[in-house]
Amino acid sequence: MKRVLVLPSWYPNEMKLDFAPYVRSQALSLAKHGLEVTVLYSAPYSWKWVFEQRRLRFGKRECRRENFREILFFLPKFHLKPVDSMVRGIIGSRLIRQLDRGEYRPDVIHVHSYESGPLALWFRDRINAPVIITEHYSGFARNILSKWELNLARRCFESADSRVAVSRAFAEFLELKTGLAFRVLPNFIDTHFFSPGNMPKKASYDFLSVGHLLPEKNHAMLIEAFSRLSPRERRLKLGIIGEGPMRNKLVNLVKSLELKSQVDFLGYRDATEVRNLLRRSRIYCMPSSYETFGIAVIEAMAVGIPAVATRCGGPEENVINGFNGIVAQLNVRAYAAALESSLEHDWNRDAIRQRAVALYSEAVVISELKTIYNEAIEARQSSTE
Repeated sequence: MKRVLVLPSWYPNEMKLDFAPYVRSQALSLAKHGLEVTVLYSAPYSWKWVFEQRRLRFGKRECRRENFREILFFLPKFHLKPVDSMVRGIIGSRLIRQLDRGEYRPDVIHVHSYESGPLALWFRDRINAPVIITEHYSGFARNILSKWELNLARRCFESADSRVAVSRAFAEFLELKTGLAFRVLPNFIDTHFFSPGNMPKKASYDFLSVGHLLPEKNHAMLIEAFSRLSPRERRLKLGIIGEGPMRNKLVNLVKSLELKSQVDFLGYRDATEVRNLLRRSRIYCMPSSYETFGIAVIEAMAVGIPAVATRCGGPEENVINGFNGIVAQLNVRAYAAALESSLEHDWNRDAIRQRAVALYSEAVVISELKTIYNEAIEARQSSTE
């Protein structure tokens, strides 16, 4: 049984339950498909969380079940990126030394986003296991990385045995940015879980959106576009799932547009609640400024729901105009027109789901990931012989 050490830069934990859940899903799936998986993550959190929750977490937490193990180390942030990165590196190296003393030797090290790259490369030099980096971070395209961060990312990418991006558009962007080749492997979803189920005859929401309430998620544009439909049809309903720093501004926007009876802020919801709300909705909305992949779009499609997405990177590859959704320009007028067209179109929900299953099911993506692992292992063994 091959051993995989997963070193994520983000990972869901008790401080942030919705922090990159797809990373944990992939790790669990690898274990389910016959690999021995260890996840090692130092979980920095904001002091704001301490004051809000009135509790402090510090130290190591470990849990294990069969061939899946999680090792998390909780610590507060300094809110200085180089310092936080250094501290996480020190803690990570100590945790790895503890594993090393127990004669733990992974066959492959899988990094999620460049921030955990230095730790992985340091460990590779000790044990000669290949390092694969999967990059997810939209900050590259949004041009918000500092010079220090860009140089760190480039060094990690150059040294990795294999580089992976989660969409073709993002791979091409990273190649232009770094001059290095990236393979494409999308995130997968659980298409058994995200399925149509017993869909009600009458939808609770005409439009549904899922995502953190952040500026780059562009919920304000969605609300303004929705407002252009509502004067003609007061029965339309919009549901917004998620929490974040933009919530108060968005609530005020809804009030100012006199949409309070038509727009529901549904807060954080777990996966089961998200699925059930998708089943009770007509159209999924992704108004983001940039997305590297857009996993929520695929979850909606697996349920049989068409999506109205913006030209924002990854989702454009998944949305085929008139078949499983509509791709709109990134402005209120165009997005409003797309929302209106989506209500008038006769969608084939079975076909929408079938395509999602064929391209993004767990079995399809994990099979390709295991191939990437095997190729990296063989290449490193050959280079050291």
